[in-house]
Amino acid sequence: MSSDGKAVPDEEEEEEEGKEEVEKEEGKTQAEEEEDKRGEWRTAFSEQGRMYYWNVRTRESTYEKPY
Repeated sequence: MSSDGKAVPDEEEEEEEGKEEVEKEEGKTQAEEEEDKRGEWRTAFSEQGRMYYWNVRTRESTYEKPY
């Protein structure tokens, strides 16, 4: 407990909580990973009106569906 009477977590508890967060990130399902990939891609249209895909993180563009 701290000097003001509030509970303070043990260092071991904090480490365990951090491990759980990492495990959740590493334990993504394939559907969740695909959703993450789709989240980076946007559709846009060329001057000729053809739809293409643009990745907001990498700035890559392609006419073929990337996901």
